[in-house]
Amino acid sequence: MLIRSRAMVVAALVAWACYGSVAWAAAPAAGKAAASHRSAYEPWNIKREVVKMEGLSGFGVRCRTSAGVSLCPTAFNPGLILLKDKRLATAEDYKKPGQKFIIYYHAPGFAGDFEVLWAATDAKSEILLAELRAKPVLGTFKSWDAASRKLTVQTDGRAQTYVVVPPVMVFREQRSAKLGQPNEKKQRGYAAGDKLVLVLTADRKQVRFVMDKQTYDHYVEGVRAFPLPPMSKLAK
Repeated sequence: MLIRSRAMVVAALVAWACYGSVAWAAAPAAGKAAASHRSAYEPWNIKREVVKMEGLSGFGVRCRTSAGVSLCPTAFNPGLILLKDKRLATAEDYKKPGQKFIIYYHAPGFAGDFEVLWAATDAKSEILLAELRAKPVLGTFKSWDAASRKLTVQTDGRAQTYVVVPPVMVFREQRSAKLGQPNEKKQRGYAAGDKLVLVLTADRKQVRFVMDKQTYDHYVEGVRAFPLPPMSKLAK
């Protein structure tokens, strides 16, 4: 949603092309052939499963579904998002055998295809994936007060102030960044005049993520392909 590189790559994140149902019905063989040319690292044929962790094997995440089916999707994916406790997580948060969590993964769609992990989240953090899919706020950075966590941006011709929920999650060029400082090679930042994408909380009252458009576009492409439950069904 989002989102930083680790052994399992994060933070913090649709295939916009639409395939008409008539075209699929008329030429299923052609559709299958086209699918076979798609990469497992593109967000398509994404499945949602509640699983229990069995262990990590290199970049493979060994887990088992409630129906007893074994899965081992690879976590070697630059679009991977890890979430836990309504924050960005790391591989360390998901190493304990027996813990239950939710995964979104690419299910093989043709011979030779393989499973790729796109997201791992606990139940209460799944709402963050839905927030990423909702319409963001585009603005220009004006000021940041760290003590109150108040972020002021210029949007739609007027100044608007939002509270950023803790922990403050800020990214630029897919790396952690800071508000209120110039963007530099060693430390990403946002200063007056910089463009921002604000991902709001489900109630649209506060800010969950702050990022640049490049980072937003990179992760939201995958998230929009997830078969997420309706917002009303997710834990708040």
